[in-house]
Amino acid sequence: MDARDRARQGWFGVAGLVVLLAIGWTLAVTRGERAEAVQTQAGGFEARALAAEAALAAERQAAGELAAITARARDRAAEAAAAEARATQARAATTQAEAALAALQPRIEAARLALDEADTAVATAAAARQAAAAAATETAARLAQVNQQVAEAERRLAELRRAAEQAAPRPN
Repeated sequence: MDARDRARQGWFGVAGLVVLLAIGWTLAVTRGERAEAVQTQAGGFEARALAAEAALAAERQAAGELAAITARARDRAAEAAAAEARATQARAATTQAEAALAALQPRIEAARLALDEADTAVATAAAARQAAAAAATETAARLAQVNQQVAEAERRLAELRRAAEQAAPRPN
């Protein structure tokens, strides 16, 4: 596995962590909006409960149906309590999402550090590759020079052999 693969893996890890971070923030924002909606709804229920209490007083005076009015008030109070319970659950879920996001922060930082280290390793490997390429070029040039010298030496050896054959007496 070369440095590029490690760098890619580092980027994939960072991308995964960024996706998790985005999901966490989305959950937190969604939960916060839901909590606000539930709180708004609870305020509406409270307003309805107040209106119901006013209607209760008017009905007591007009019709004298105290039992029916009391039952309606209890229903409204139960609705308000249910809305408050939903708001409490939404707040708890938001707190959990924020805690999960905070727990991811060290992992994100560790991934960033690993990415920086991978970038450094890639840069070092690139410099070593360039140095090796320069050494290979120099070696190729020296090899060409040595080959030329060997060819010259072989040519000179052939000349000397011819000269030695010509100078040596031939048996008749």
